[in-house]
Amino acid sequence: MFIGQSKLQAQINSLPEIPQFILLVGEKHSGRNHIIDIIASKINAYKLTYKELKIGNVRELIEDCYSLNKNTLYYLENGDEMTSEAQNGLLKVAEEPPNHCYIVLSVSNLDRILPTITSRAVVLYMNNYSYDELVLYAQQTHLSDLDMSIYYVATTPGNLLRLAPVYNELYSLCSKLYQNIGIINYANLLKLTGYLDLKKNDEAKFQVIDFLNTLGYLYENNGDFSLVNCDCLQLISEAENNLKIRGSNYQMIVDILLLNIKEVSIREQVNVH
Repeated sequence: MFIGQSKLQAQINSLPEIPQFILLVGEKHSGRNHIIDIIASKINAYKLTYKELKIGNVRELIEDCYSLNKNTLYYLENGDEMTSEAQNGLLKVAEEPPNHCYIVLSVSNLDRILPTITSRAVVLYMNNYSYDELVLYAQQTHLSDLDMSIYYVATTPGNLLRLAPVYNELYSLCSKLYQNIGIINYANLLKLTGYLDLKKNDEAKFQVIDFLNTLGYLYENNGDFSLVNCDCLQLISEAENNLKIRGSNYQMIVDILLLNIKEVSIREQVNVH
């Protein structure tokens, strides 16, 4: 049973006809594939999924779509990872899709899509998952003994499933950092990045966004909501936004964040004494 996205499903069902060019905006692991299947079913379309989104793949799609004799949905997964060249290659077919051709790009970050592409699309947004929806998902997938904080950190069912086996260790790491960042020396502080997937290849134990979300949860929910906590939450929010920039240097973002939080904590300790 698919959980969540009831508003989006109702929105899709209320459309008089399915647009031929759609941008579906939402996090990875948020149920985007299921929504794509709903759209394909509604138009009785055969679905072709493109995970490689280079200019050659786009040219292949365009050549194929002009010879269709039945409804076909081209699903371009993680479209915000396309180069500008590949996006520009889509412009003509996005402006005037041929008969039977439906194109859906799923994106996590709409800012990475060229305005000329966005202006030609109908933009649909995945809904945020509630705490209760994620708890229900955990029950249905037989996830047990989870700390309640994971439901705020994971944000989507897919992330919940991915995080569950390692979350206790991640939470412990972030808790120690939260409690001791003012006294950890700089060399040891920067060694923390060794636990994180800074190269975006999933080789490390924790993804950077999971680390930032967990750290943010601790600053928002532990102790007094002091000025120092507000300052640190602002720094974490800025780091999360910087992660979304194409080609961003994860190592630099995390190092700068940790050093800035340490400086805020030291300044607070000086003011107290």
